[in-house]
Amino acid sequence: MNKTALDLSKRIEEMFLNGSWIANTNYRKTLEGVDFEKATSPGPTGKNILQLVFHIIIMWKAYWVYCKVAR
Repeated sequence: MNKTALDLSKRIEEMFLNGSWIANTNYRKTLEGVDFEKATSPGPTGKNILQLVFHIIIMWKAYWVYCKVAR
């Protein structure tokens, strides 16, 4: 993996799991207290937290695959 892709992947991991890189949001801390019932209840847009997190994970994994293929 080239240095730029590795640096970007580290920033993405930090954003989701460790830090507050975007909008002062740490996904891990934000989602810690969410139970299954709340995660599966529809929000104002009709989507629920579980669907949104699933989408984020799919995009994140697709990026990792891209990085592995692009090296």
